[in-house]
Amino acid sequence: MELSEALAALIGAVIGGVISLVTTVYVQRSSAAAMLLAERRSQERAATAAILDASAALIQLARSSDRDRDAESANKLMISIKTQDVADLAVRTRLEEYHKILSLANGVHQMTGRASTSITWSAANHAIEIIGAYRRGEKLPQPRPVWTEMLTAADEWLDINNG
Repeated sequence: MELSEALAALIGAVIGGVISLVTTVYVQRSSAAAMLLAERRSQERAATAAILDASAALIQLARSSDRDRDAESANKLMISIKTQDVADLAVRTRLEEYHKILSLANGVHQMTGRASTSITWSAANHAIEIIGAYRRGEKLPQPRPVWTEMLTAADEWLDINNG
């Protein structure tokens, strides 16, 4: 009898230890996943804030009589880099389209006849709307017809100039 009681106690201790270990591993993994998610959200919020700032700066530069090409280039580069920190594929795709329009503004101008300041202003304002809707958790706005026109022009210009 003593042997079976000792064996039962040992089995109970082993089962208790396994349950404790599994619970500890689960809690640690859950905590690590929550911290990773919080870090990703923080990084994404910082990225969208940087894109908003760069877009606002591009709008101001487009309105300015003095073109500061270095500032324009820096803001476009910031948009390109920070877009990669956006986890949502639909938002990231739209922001990549935004960067394409900005980067190919001269080609869009050649294809549409639209002034480069108008291209920058229209694209930046729509991108601001996209980020705003995303940050508020709303459905993304439909692309404006001018957005679609500029994106099509950018793609056509690339096709023509890249053979």
